[in-house]
Parts: sequence; structure tokens; C-alpha cells
Amino acid sequence: MDLGKTRWLRGGLIVSLALNLALVGAIGGFALIGGRHDQDARGKGGPEGMPYIRALSEGDRADMRDALRRDFRDHRDARGQVTEDYRAAVAALRAEPFDQSALMTVLERQSERAQKRFLGGQRVMVDFVANMTPEDRAAYAQRLSDQIDRLDKRWGRLDRE
Repeated sequence: MDLGKTRWLRGGLIVSLALNLALVGAIGGFALIGGRHDQDARGKGGPEGMPYIRALSEGDRADMRDALRRDFRDHRDARGQVTEDYRAAVAALRAEPFDQSALMTVLERQSERAQKRFLGGQRVMVDFVANMTPEDRAAYAQRLSDQIDRLDKRWGRLDRE
């Protein structure tokens, strides 16, 4: 494989790793520390990937954070694996000659773990919504619809810029 192609592939793998880590960080950060989601705290832009969470009432958001934290604590057995995989990624990046399959293996493990956490978050959310009264669920559906409309407008504005 030529040197130019190897560098491009290495860069692509590093970007992929960064995106996976950003996703895990966003989910983990929300689960662990939550955060304010009112207009004043998030400013003009806001996290556009979270309409399901932003549509919850303030009290429900706090309850959801607690449920996500409990779920995260219940599945914390992967902590050692997380740091172990980061170290394996660093070792793969430093290796000469570069072994792209070693780095790909690490990235795939990290992606699988991120997907499991994401699915765990979905499970918590579905359980949470299942325990709402029909009236609360209808109000939540309306707020979610409003969030989607806002997102649609924001993305439409970005498409026109």
C-alpha cells in the first residue's frame, strides 16, 4: 500500500475514532451530569440531536437523568475496557509499521460499546414513557412535535445559508 493512501486511511480512522468518542461522551455526559436544557442555558443553537429529551418537562428530565444514571451505573463493567481500548488505539497509532487492522479492531469494539450504551438509553426512555399517564404522554407528544418543528426550521435555515 502506498504511503499517501496509508496516511489518508490513518486520518480517516482517527476521525472515526473521534466521532465515536464524541457520541459516547455526549450520551455519557448527559447520563452522568444531565445539564440544563432551557433556552437561556443552551443559547441560540442548542443540542439539535436531543428533541426527545428536550421535549420532556423539567421534572421528567430530572427523573430521566436519574434513570439514565442508574442504568449507566448498572452497566459500568465496561470502564476498564474503555481505557484499555484507548491505550490499544494509541499503541496502534504509534506502531511501525502501521497495522490498520489493529486500529480498526479497536474502533469496532468502541463502536459496539457505544451502540450498546445508545440502545440502553433508548430502553430507559421507552420504559420511562411507558410509565406516563395517557395525558402526560399526549402532552409529551405535543412538545416533541414542537421540538421537531423547531429543528426543521433550523435545518431549513442552514440549508438556505
